[in-house]
Amino acid sequence: MRPRDQRFPLTALLAALTVTFLVACDLDEAGPTPTLTPATATPADADTDPDPAETLDLVAERIEALIDLERGADLEISLLDDEALAELIAELLADPESIESIRRDQDFYALFGLIRPHTDLLELNEEMLNAGVAGLYRPELDHLYIRLFGSFSSLEEATASHEYAHYLQDVHFDLDRMFDDDAGDRDAELALQALIEGDATYIQFQYVAEHFNAVQTFGMSFGGLMAASEAPSVAYVFGRETSFVYLGGQRWIDDMLWFGFERGDLYANPPRTTREILDQTTYTDGLRFDRVELALDFGALPGDWTVGPRETIGQLLLSIWLEEVGVRPSRADDAASGWTGDALHVLHQDGEAVAFVAQVDWEAPAEAIEFTEAASGALDDDRRYERQVCSGCAPGTWQGPAGILTIHALDTGSTLLVVAPSTDEVQQLIDAVR
Repeated sequence: MRPRDQRFPLTALLAALTVTFLVACDLDEAGPTPTLTPATATPADADTDPDPAETLDLVAERIEALIDLERGADLEISLLDDEALAELIAELLADPESIESIRRDQDFYALFGLIRPHTDLLELNEEMLNAGVAGLYRPELDHLYIRLFGSFSSLEEATASHEYAHYLQDVHFDLDRMFDDDAGDRDAELALQALIEGDATYIQFQYVAEHFNAVQTFGMSFGGLMAASEAPSVAYVFGRETSFVYLGGQRWIDDMLWFGFERGDLYANPPRTTREILDQTTYTDGLRFDRVELALDFGALPGDWTVGPRETIGQLLLSIWLEEVGVRPSRADDAASGWTGDALHVLHQDGEAVAFVAQVDWEAPAEAIEFTEAASGALDDDRRYERQVCSGCAPGTWQGPAGILTIHALDTGSTLLVVAPSTDEVQQLIDAVR
């Protein structure tokens, strides 16, 4: 795990049993990066446990050989029990950048109906990370941490293979710089996390396949499942984002390497949108989408509202939202697949997030219509939403958990998504878009 902004809290993503208990992402970059008993240092039927230091040295040698990258400066490695891990997580989450990033997500996700209103996402992150983190790497310290689930076993060794991969990524490609380049762009951050976590997961899979016997693989999987049983239930969006970053990213890396891309090329020219991960031809064909700017007439807004910085939604989150309101996953993917860019602003009143307005651009008007039709049908069937029919309402307007939601078509073929407390305020936001 590489601590980034903890937008994708760690749930028990064990869709493939060879994945350990989600070796997650770094927390301090927010927002927020921070391994298995080899068939290896100690034979599987030995009477004594392997020495962790020897196993960790062996993991390092194997990973360097596996991906042909050499270590840099000395790396510090710490084994943490649950109490020490909890202290580290609390420290990382107390970082102002992490707090700001998590609060940003909390505001948008609640307004968009992806989490329940008034959810404390900071508290939920801490709970999920304490339950789910198996290891993390802190690039600013060259420090790798591995959680001990009892004694050092195949689960910890597998985690070490994943985290050591992050260390080598950082040495050769400078992960902090890469995240700084995408800071504030939610969709670009998720795409970059899919590259970094997907690559580390790909390397971990290779390590397990090459160096674990059946007993060790079972021990790793069983240990991960036992740890996962302690994880809290979380909103659907977080499980989907996590699956995208780790397993979706792993599949993307596997395919890119098979297509003939070099690992260094992928880091030199990283994916900038989740569409490039979801639709590989977008990346392989070198397609790039123009940045969308949402121009607002501030004079048309309610006088005491303030406008937050430009953010993004992205194809992945649009698809997840469609699924959240009841669209079948395959249709949700199709309905969001024509995305070519978006821009989003959250609006605040007295420091509280009360509304958002987003412009989504599409490849063609038909793509906008497909998205609107899929969303409208699902919203009409979702008991949390009630269609509004009134003189001041746009055709596609619903009362939902976070207020009034409107899907509004622009003459340009783009789509406006607006959430506000009342129909009048929704209309003010629509009128404010130049």
